[in-house]
Amino acid sequence: LTKTEPAAEYDIMRNFVQAVEVLPLDEPVIWQTILLRQQRIVKKVPDSIIAATAQEHNMPLITRNSKDFQSSDRILVLNPYENFFHDLVANGLVDVDFI
Repeated sequence: LTKTEPAAEYDIMRNFVQAVEVLPLDEPVIWQTILLRQQRIVKKVPDSIIAATAQEHNMPLITRNSKDFQSSDRILVLNPYENFFHDLVANGLVDVDFI
């Protein structure tokens, strides 16, 4: 992200980056990553780290690249470009009145 981006896009991304919580790559995440790789649930190491982090923090994994995470029923994968709001409601993450 550079200031050469259009001002509105730069502000949106800067605000987003400032608002997110960075989750640690700690020992439980590392062990879960190893288990996911050993069980061949997620193929790539970076994707395994992402999936393990979501799993250890009991959070849904939100990604446009959902195909790389579909081999596990232990990880809730939500694609914001496909049925996102339906999936949020169906998994009890958002009250239907919110939408």
